[in-house]
Amino acid sequence: MYLKHLFINIISVILFIHIAYSKDSIIYSDFLSTDKNNNIIAKGNVRILHDEEILKTDNLFIDEKNNKIILENEFTYKDKSGNYYYGSEGEFSKDFHSGIIHDFSFIGSDKLRLKGVKGIKKGNIDIIEKAVITPCKTIKLFNCPLWQIKAQKIVHDKNEYMIYQKNSRMEILEIPVFYTPYSISPSPLRKERRSGFLYPTFQIINSSHGGSAKLPYYFNISPDKELLITPVFYLTQSKQDIKYFYNQRTSGGNITMNASTLTNFDKSDDFEWLSDASLSLSINQKINKHYKTGINMNLQTKGTYLREYDSTNPINYFSSLSTSAYIDGYSLIEENDLLTFETYNFQAVKQDDDNKKIPIVSPVINYNTGNKIIFDNINLQNKLLFYHIFRDKNTTDHAYRQTRLNYDADISYQKFWKNSRIRFESTVQSDFYSTYKKQIGNEYVSDE
Repeated sequence: MYLKHLFINIISVILFIHIAYSKDSIIYSDFLSTDKNNNIIAKGNVRILHDEEILKTDNLFIDEKNNKIILENEFTYKDKSGNYYYGSEGEFSKDFHSGIIHDFSFIGSDKLRLKGVKGIKKGNIDIIEKAVITPCKTIKLFNCPLWQIKAQKIVHDKNEYMIYQKNSRMEILEIPVFYTPYSISPSPLRKERRSGFLYPTFQIINSSHGGSAKLPYYFNISPDKELLITPVFYLTQSKQDIKYFYNQRTSGGNITMNASTLTNFDKSDDFEWLSDASLSLSINQKINKHYKTGINMNLQTKGTYLREYDSTNPINYFSSLSTSAYIDGYSLIEENDLLTFETYNFQAVKQDDDNKKIPIVSPVINYNTGNKIIFDNINLQNKLLFYHIFRDKNTTDHAYRQTRLNYDADISYQKFWKNSRIRFESTVQSDFYSTYKKQIGNEYVSDE
């Protein structure tokens, strides 16, 4: 019995040595030992768990006096945010607050990739020497990412979520295309907004314009305003397209703008600063607790401009662009009435369309009185519709001007009798039309 208890105690001590490491950390390994200075030597499938951080390697030495973890083999370290560090050798403080990593590699939680000859970790700041940074995976055909930035030194600040680069150059398929002695850009890990360059994007092949490169710059104007400017450089044409996105929150509404301008450098003596342009503007604002108003505007200088230079823009799916304004609300006269006042203007986007034939609709008025009870048990709902349409040129199908006034009275009555419900419904509809110069054959006819 005594031998049995002794054996159990020995096994417990061995397990404790192989697992216990410090108050906040646990270490696992195939073999674990200590020297006379209480330094720990771990060999084979070594794992250190510290809070939410994990270190994996084959062999390590823990210097208790200098509070260091010394690594002489390849290792993987995962921090609290899910970012992964890789190195051929290095060292960490026992709490992983600081470290030195040789043959540094980093893959962020959102797939940001960093490489360097040496990396120094100081809290949430990484300093990488002779560094390469890219969010792209390696293309097997070219054995390199689509684009990357090489720098003499990169500082990745995960406190401010910013990346500082010294003596950096941008490469596309390892071909240098741009150099800057110093630059700052937001880290993809960043959740809060801050002004700075965003990562560029490239399109190698385009059926219309060849390749293109985009280099966006983000302006954090204020907590309620932001602006994104994205120059697009075409690699085979002397043209530059600049896109603008503006967003603003207001008290009771918002303002959103998408715009673009095209500059043509084809003319050597007098190039066009503004060859084409487009504008999409949306403004929505509450007037009071019952009413709101807004403007939605879509314009472009040429109908084919966006289809040619911004093929993914949803505006391209429409046969014409619309500009509208509205006022919408309830409780104008009665508690549950509804009123909408709208106006529309359209612009042709097809080459064979004539803008003079496209209508202007102003105004469009819808009014619903809501449900009223008459004669104690009859429901009455009144609906009014008025619109006016006019053009600068008539067509064989449409007149110069058309006006309509419509009135609907919906009447319903229901009664429960025994186990049945009896319901009566009726609609009385009245319409007034006025048409001016409708072409019928070779004659223009106006009528009401």
